[in-house]
Amino acid sequence: MALAKSDSETEIGKLVAAADYKGKKAAAARATMPGVQSQLAAARAEVMRLDHEREKAVLEYLTMRANEAAAKIFAALCRQHDSLVGISAALSSGDFGGEIAMVTTPLVVPNFNLPALSNGAEYFATLTHLATERTVQDASSAWFAARNRLNANPEAEIDDLIGPAVNENAK
Repeated sequence: MALAKSDSETEIGKLVAAADYKGKKAAAARATMPGVQSQLAAARAEVMRLDHEREKAVLEYLTMRANEAAAKIFAALCRQHDSLVGISAALSSGDFGGEIAMVTTPLVVPNFNLPALSNGAEYFATLTHLATERTVQDASSAWFAARNRLNANPEAEIDDLIGPAVNENAK
């Protein structure tokens, strides 16, 4: 005849079964831990690689934009230089000229390591620009015309030829 189990024996049996179950699950978790840690390390490495790729792409894009800006800025600087050469030519010629004579040396500015500012295979520390004849002639013609207009009439308006005065006292 089978003896009836007491409540405490049933409770103890449940606790033993639960402990046995938890022990089996813990052993299974410990067995998979190295693989999970390896996957976590691989995921972290991939995040770092993707961060590096993103930063590289950002820098490539900004370098492209800087390259465009540098080309425009240097071209504008060269045009301004050529205009000054033209102004110098217009104001330094004639009997009363010479006050604003310009030394005819090329414009030399620091270079930046950007494709638009390089000559291809070599990198130079400076950029050099020689005055462009067309821009010089345009500026020189405008300032000659202003000079002639003022010689004919000292009260004449010349802003249409050379632009408005920067200094209010110049009017």
